[in-house]
Amino acid sequence: MRKDWIKIKNYYLHHPISIEELCKKFKLSPSTTYKRCRKEKWVQQKEEKSKAIEKKVSERLENQIVDKKTKANELHNELYDMGLSVAKRILESYISDLNEGKKKTKATAYNLEFVMKAISNAQKGQRLALSIDKDSLNTAEPDIKIISGLDVDGI
Repeated sequence: MRKDWIKIKNYYLHHPISIEELCKKFKLSPSTTYKRCRKEKWVQQKEEKSKAIEKKVSERLENQIVDKKTKANELHNELYDMGLSVAKRILESYISDLNEGKKKTKATAYNLEFVMKAISNAQKGQRLALSIDKDSLNTAEPDIKIISGLDVDGI
């Protein structure tokens, strides 16, 4: 009985199975199967296929992570924009109260400091989300620690 070697090879390449298991499944002679396997380089083809699949999976995962980070940054920027809009309204209200000469105003030094802190935090958050300060994050000089008592010649 003639074996369908194309079918057998494809089964091997597309299933997590060893040559030994393949021989049992298709009732093959191990020596004949190993000869054909070496001649046609089945093992190398299976490894290449496996590597190609791993690469595709890795790329898809990377793209999903990038998409997730992008959506998160977009949401963060939207929220920071809303926070800045609220802070702007509060400041405009304070200015209006001061311009009108109201005796009772919420424009106290404490409240103004609180609003300015919120603006500063929103600005820092936006710059972080937009990677504006990315290049300047690692510009600080490293600390150099001097250890006394070391023999330079012994290093």
